[in-house]
Amino acid sequence: MRHKRILVCGALLAIGIAALGFRRRQRDAVGGAKPETASGHTGRPARIPLWLKIAYGAATPTIAGIYWRHYGPKNFLWLSDIALASTAVAVITEKRLPASMPAVGVLLLELAWNLDFVSRGKALGLAAYMFDRKIPAALRLLSLFHVALPPTLLYALSRLGYDRRAFAYQTGLVWTVLPLTYALTKPEQNVNWVFGPGRKPQRRIPPLLYLLAEMAVLPVLVFLPMHVILERVFGSSEADGPA
Repeated sequence: MRHKRILVCGALLAIGIAALGFRRRQRDAVGGAKPETASGHTGRPARIPLWLKIAYGAATPTIAGIYWRHYGPKNFLWLSDIALASTAVAVITEKRLPASMPAVGVLLLELAWNLDFVSRGKALGLAAYMFDRKIPAALRLLSLFHVALPPTLLYALSRLGYDRRAFAYQTGLVWTVLPLTYALTKPEQNVNWVFGPGRKPQRRIPPLLYLLAEMAVLPVLVFLPMHVILERVFGSSEADGPA
C-alpha cells in the first residue's frame, strides 16, 4: 500500500512539474522570448519530450521512496543513485550541467553494468544481484533504471549539448561523496567501492591509502577521457544562466 501511495505522489509531482514547465514555455512564447538551443544560442528550441519528463519525474521519487524504506538514507551515497537524481533534474529542467555530470562520472560504469546484466552477472559481477532470488523481485526490478540511464543521458546531451564544467563539478562531487561513504558505511557493504574494487573490501594496502588512490584515479582515468569524448561528440559550452 505504501508503495502505491509513493507511486501516486511521484506521478502527481511529475505532472505538476511538467505542467509548470509547459506554462513557462507558453509565457516565454507569448512574451517573445526565444528558447535555448543545444549550442547555447536562441532560435530552435532544445526540448525534452513531455512523456520523458513525466516518466523520470514519477519514477525517480518512487525509486527513492522505496529505497529509503528498504535500505535507508545511506544507500543514496551510491554514485549511480546520485546520477539518477541528476538525470531526472536534467530531463525536467532541460539544463546541461545535471546531464553532463553523470555522463562524465558514471556513464562508463552504467554501460559496464548493462553488459554485465546481459551476461547475467557473470562477466563483472556488477549486476549479479539482479539474479539473486533472496532479493525481492520488486526491488530488483527497480534497478532497471541502470538500463535507462545511458540512453537517456546520451539523448539529453544530443538535445542540450555538453557543459564543459562537468569535469570539475563531478570531480568535486566525487571527492565529497567518497570520504562521506568511507566514514558512514560499513566495509562489507563496500558502497562506491571505497573499501576495495568489486564487491569485497581489499586487504593489501591500508584502507585510507586505497581511498586516496581511488579519489586520484577516477578523475584521471575515467572522468577526463569521458570529458574529452563528450566535448568532441556533443560540443562544449557553458549553460546560459544558472545550471
